[in-house]
Amino acid sequence: MKTKRKLTLHRAAAPTSICAGLCLAGGTLSSMAQLTPEQAEVARTFFANRAEMALILAGSDSIGSGNFTVTPSRGDDLDFSLSKFGGSGTIGDPRPIGNSGVSWSPYVKGVFGYASGDNRITFGALDGNALEESTLALSLGGGAVFDIGNFSITPSIAAIYGHYETEFDDNNAAGVAAKPVLDKIKLDSLGTASGLSLGYKIPAGDIMVNLLSSYTLYATSDMSDDGDSRGIKANGTTHVWENKVDVDVPLNWELWNSRMHTGGFISHTALFGDMADDANVDNFFTIHPRLVADVWGKMWKVSRIGLGASYYVGDNLTGWDFGIDVNFRF
Repeated sequence: MKTKRKLTLHRAAAPTSICAGLCLAGGTLSSMAQLTPEQAEVARTFFANRAEMALILAGSDSIGSGNFTVTPSRGDDLDFSLSKFGGSGTIGDPRPIGNSGVSWSPYVKGVFGYASGDNRITFGALDGNALEESTLALSLGGGAVFDIGNFSITPSIAAIYGHYETEFDDNNAAGVAAKPVLDKIKLDSLGTASGLSLGYKIPAGDIMVNLLSSYTLYATSDMSDDGDSRGIKANGTTHVWENKVDVDVPLNWELWNSRMHTGGFISHTALFGDMADDANVDNFFTIHPRLVADVWGKMWKVSRIGLGASYYVGDNLTGWDFGIDVNFRF
């Protein structure tokens, strides 16, 4: 579980588009029906994409918890916090498949996440108002890990559910007029997260190098109540491809009779589809050093525990993370 993450994403399209749809001259906005068809479509697309992004952030195992800031070129910003609990791992020892030289293990994963954000509007007719958003997400699934010597293949699939809500804080006449459109939008979506991971272990004495490549497809379908959604459909597809080099280095010292390990990983994550379009982030790198203790047999279901830190840098994204590294074993 990770804490204290700070990410900054620079985004231009969505706030500008929503202002084009909602910052109408005269401030007489009272419902989606009062927008032109083009403006209504802009508003629907904006909230649908925002809900899709929040669902994947809160319900995926690709991104950890933390604090985020979205800063578009027009000057308003979006701050939101993301709290998550979950993980993944195999159950039991590998089971041989006959005399094939292949073994397999059941694989399970799950994530519970909550995201909340405050979008302070600082331009256009809605300058001075604020849009608060919250998302609750749950993902649960599994698969199998197939080991062939030092090579592993892990197909998996998970169900993912998300609930997204808005609350508009009106602070002037334009905000009062826009509130019926922006306040208390409620969207629900249900989907799948199907993935495939390839791994290869390279032992070098006591040092272990792991090469990992993982692909996940997030596909969601809208299941919102028509009265709460105002015609907005929270569906979409997002592709996440991560390539990682992980190094584990045992140390010649112990803490509380537990051998210490250092190391970490460097990874590159590429994003495609709706989430990448909405966040204006195509890819980023992660550098993650760690220091952990091998506590297997001393703590229930925990194999290693310690401290880790991360630094993120990429296309319109920078960030950092510091928290607790925990590895479970079932």
